[in-house]
Amino acid sequence: MRGKSEEFVFDQEEYINENNPRISNGYELIFCKEINLSVIYENENTEKMLILIHIYSKQTESEKEFLVEFFNDEDIKFMFSSVINPSVFRSLGLKIAFEEFGASLIQLLEQTMTESNLVVSFKVSGENAELVFSQKLKLRVAELFSLNFQSATQQDIVEFTQYRYKLFLLEVINMNESLSKILSKIDAKNPSLGDHLRKHMKNYSK
Repeated sequence: MRGKSEEFVFDQEEYINENNPRISNGYELIFCKEINLSVIYENENTEKMLILIHIYSKQTESEKEFLVEFFNDEDIKFMFSSVINPSVFRSLGLKIAFEEFGASLIQLLEQTMTESNLVVSFKVSGENAELVFSQKLKLRVAELFSLNFQSATQQDIVEFTQYRYKLFLLEVINMNESLSKILSKIDAKNPSLGDHLRKHMKNYSK
């Protein structure tokens, strides 16, 4: 238990570096962002889903590799990953150097959020999935390239659920601490306004 005078300090970057299971295994997190994706299932049903995307890089003694992982916080079982090493990269037929793959993938993902002619979809078939990038042309839609994914293991799902839950919990605690500081400053100048805001926040949280 923290005393009343003890201040809670949450360093998100420090927590991620110390607790992210991938970073603990030697990966470097180079991209972390939520993106709205069209998820297409085997029955052709399409669902717009907010996907958290992590992209990592790792340099071993023999070679470098990239790891791409997709999560959905509303469905803990929705977790897919793709490992891209030099062998997998060659099969993609891309006209860039392997070392540029991570930066190029990040750029392409960000472009899909701002450029209407670029389309990205995630096709799920059982434990397999495929990330497909396409470009809208005048008369057709041309596929740029695709990346194969596999469903995560049960161990990975458990590890990342625990990690994400604790991260979320600490973010909420940090937000509440910040709100308490703001309300304390308001109380010092206008106590009635502070009480009004507290009542409003309590009603809003019901």
